[in-house]
Amino acid sequence: MSENSEIRFVDISGQTIFTIPDGGYISATRPNGEQLFGHCVYSGENHVEINGKLYSIKEFAELQHYYNATVKPMEKPEIVDGYRVFQKYVVGRLTVFAGIDTQAQTDKRYITWQKTKNRTSNKNPRYFCENYEVVRDLFRRAEDEYQPKAKQRNGRDCR
Repeated sequence: MSENSEIRFVDISGQTIFTIPDGGYISATRPNGEQLFGHCVYSGENHVEINGKLYSIKEFAELQHYYNATVKPMEKPEIVDGYRVFQKYVVGRLTVFAGIDTQAQTDKRYITWQKTKNRTSNKNPRYFCENYEVVRDLFRRAEDEYQPKAKQRNGRDCR
């Protein structure tokens, strides 16, 4: 991290909407309720590394515009059950999380888990070595929660 480096976030016209310090965090919320959280590292005046992936600030703005996401700075990362959350998806009464165990002593430092609104502990955790595996599992869990409701509503298998 660079001392005194500010990371700019812009809209699709290139106008600065906010800045955060190097090493800061952002949240992006999509209309479907999905939330993504990013740890940001300064990579030059027009680039930022978010959760380990390098973006030009313009490219990131275009992506968020495409997904109709609202991006905001965060004071600190969301910690749930001891894991730093980087993605969260709410489906009915279920919240599905993707996180990282920053203290992990193993290669399997990525985790997905789910909670219902009236449950306080994590349910059915799964551990992974790669970020892309955990994101795929997050959506699989959300789809599994959504599909039974769609089947009941329509009275037939929707798959």
